[in-house]
Amino acid sequence: MRYRAALAIPANTPESEPVSATIKIAPGVVTEVELLFPAGHTGLTHVVICYHERQIFPTSPEQSFCGDDHLITFDEQFAVIELPYELVVYGWNDDEFYSHTVYIDLTVRELYTTQTTETTYAALPE
Repeated sequence: MRYRAALAIPANTPESEPVSATIKIAPGVVTEVELLFPAGHTGLTHVVICYHERQIFPTSPEQSFCGDDHLITFDEQFAVIELPYELVVYGWNDDEFYSHTVYIDLTVRELYTTQTTETTYAALPE
């Protein structure tokens, strides 16, 4: 499954008060992450992705993604198996004059399900 979000970040948005977008996903494994920073960002727009308030991308908690006319893409194997099934993208913008939008795409491999009196989620697929 493919999920998409856009995070518009106003000018002068400090890291201490980031804006956010929640991406609700099916339980499963995030297998690919793409972040597009269109031309004009000049490295002033920053984003991080969190799961249950813990920064997961980039893995280094003191770092963030940024760019200018740049697509960041990487393969991953991150399991999202606890409610709520969502990732939160936080962003800030050091640009004094312009707002910027970052585009986020996620590929998620769903968990297999078994039918009983209710739906339960089994182990991750091979």
